[in-house]
Amino acid sequence: MNVQDWYRLYQVKRFHMIRTGHSQSVAEHSYLVTMIAMEIASRMEISDTNIIKCAILHDRHEVITGDIPTQVKNDDNRRLEHEVDQEVLALFERMNSTERAIVKLADIVEGIVFLSKEITDVHGRRVMDYLYEVLNQKLGEYNMPSLTRTVNEVLTDLVSGETRVRPDE
Repeated sequence: MNVQDWYRLYQVKRFHMIRTGHSQSVAEHSYLVTMIAMEIASRMEISDTNIIKCAILHDRHEVITGDIPTQVKNDDNRRLEHEVDQEVLALFERMNSTERAIVKLADIVEGIVFLSKEITDVHGRRVMDYLYEVLNQKLGEYNMPSLTRTVNEVLTDLVSGETRVRPDE
């Protein structure tokens, strides 16, 4: 991939199957994921150098693949993503488990926040509910109480009202 490819990320739309008040690009999403990941890392007093680079680049492959909704993504799609962007895969593999978790969770949180502000139909609400389920599943898999607490705090700050993140255990 070259700089012209990366630049086109502002043209690749996310949530193209959902009616929203605002059309979000992959570039916008990647920036917001980065900001959320930086906030989580900061609150946990974790260095964010690797987190920032991985968060901003995490969906760069979508300039080639387009945005494939999480609920329909399969192993073939994931293989294609990895083939398209080996640099991001290598960076992700060099990160420690907490750094990887922060980027993954920030990605999910950003989708929840976007949909909480922009959905205009029932299908969008179902997708947001699905993202909450995925977030809670990931938090359970990671089993890091301080990360769960921090994600809950950041999500609460970004979405007015209560969240549906699993409580600390």
